[in-house]
Amino acid sequence: MGKRRGKTVQGGAKALVFSGGGAKGVFELGAWRAFRDVGLEFDAVAGASVGSLNAALYAQDRFDLAEEIWSTLSIEKIVNLPSHFVKDGKMDLREVNLDNITFFNKALFQKGGLDSSPLYGLLNRYLDEKAIRGRGIDLGIVTVEVKGFKGRELFLDQMEEGLLADYLLASASFPAFEDAVFNGRRFTDGGLVNNIPHSMMKERGYRDITVVDVSGLGMNRRPEVEGTRTTYIKNSLTMGGVLDFSPDFLKSYGELGYWDTLQTLGQLEGTSYFIKPGKPCPSLEKGLGDSGVRAKIRALFPVTEDLPSFPGIIRSLLPREYAQQKNLSEVLLECAALSLQIPRDRLYSWPALAGKVDEARKSIDAGDPLPLEDHLKKLKGTLEEKFGKFLPEESSGISSYEYALRAGLINPDKPAPGLLKAYVSVHPPLAGAVLYGLLRDYFS
Repeated sequence: MGKRRGKTVQGGAKALVFSGGGAKGVFELGAWRAFRDVGLEFDAVAGASVGSLNAALYAQDRFDLAEEIWSTLSIEKIVNLPSHFVKDGKMDLREVNLDNITFFNKALFQKGGLDSSPLYGLLNRYLDEKAIRGRGIDLGIVTVEVKGFKGRELFLDQMEEGLLADYLLASASFPAFEDAVFNGRRFTDGGLVNNIPHSMMKERGYRDITVVDVSGLGMNRRPEVEGTRTTYIKNSLTMGGVLDFSPDFLKSYGELGYWDTLQTLGQLEGTSYFIKPGKPCPSLEKGLGDSGVRAKIRALFPVTEDLPSFPGIIRSLLPREYAQQKNLSEVLLECAALSLQIPRDRLYSWPALAGKVDEARKSIDAGDPLPLEDHLKKLKGTLEEKFGKFLPEESSGISSYEYALRAGLINPDKPAPGLLKAYVSVHPPLAGAVLYGLLRDYFS
């Protein structure tokens, strides 16, 4: 057992940490849904900013309320704004005129921020402090006392009864919002000092800790996990913003939280894609034994034979995150899917993903060549900037695989290995995609 801040923590107790991130907090709702699906429960929960609000709902054991809140949330339910500033649930500032400038000037510079009384009303409407205290879950929040800019990490047993909503507002007072004021003190967003309060739980004595990081703004220090069993869940895709309360974003990011959590907990397969456990990917590895396939691979990727096996040579061409994975067929399939821009924000089976890749490959008109000269000039400039990121789809509107095919870079009968190597250096999954295509064609 460990003892911190006056509370005794049992050795097997599990703690949950929710990070801050405004609208991105809906990711935590998706994570919570996944926890429910696998039967994972926590004895303690701490959060910063919006993470503190989700933490309080978790402590109240009201997933239904959390769903209701997030499904109807919009920016005007957080702060008071003129109606013409709101479109599709988020702030729309495209219209610039004197009235708008005057409004923000008063709000930000005269009043100290936007009026967040709607958020305070929402907290008082949905949260039941008595029920939370009665359940006994160890609830913690992070805020910042404005005077002296002092970070405050507080657990429920350190908060005066009847003031939980005030402390939560203090934690979630986004810097552009008015400070939360109570007990004669002013508070602002806890994410400014510790947006991922893992250390708070560690100091409390918890050793089995699950972190949900939504990639919000603030002080996002990577937790020091030594001496703990920490599970770290983070969004695998980048999308939206902290004030994007549009329904489409909230739905998409919430689903992402669900898939990412299930994958982290070992309930889904795949690395870049979410794959249901079950029927495996069609095996392609037998094709590596064919001399014709090997000759085509050597033509496109001149490789040495000093590795123990030809599959070993293949792995040396793959991105680092894939090179050592056990199932080579699945690795090549995911590389192909990435290079063909197959959407990642949904659930697949391995055969279904293979079907999507095959459809995308067949849809490419390789007989319509693309001019290579101008593109290679851009590529050369990118390579000279220390292999800076260059996505061909940004300039051409097509996937890297399609561009490589139509530009003649992956034709083993007329190989251009130097150019293909340069192209792969700025889009590493393309090597796996090319190998997948060669092996898939062998079995066709």
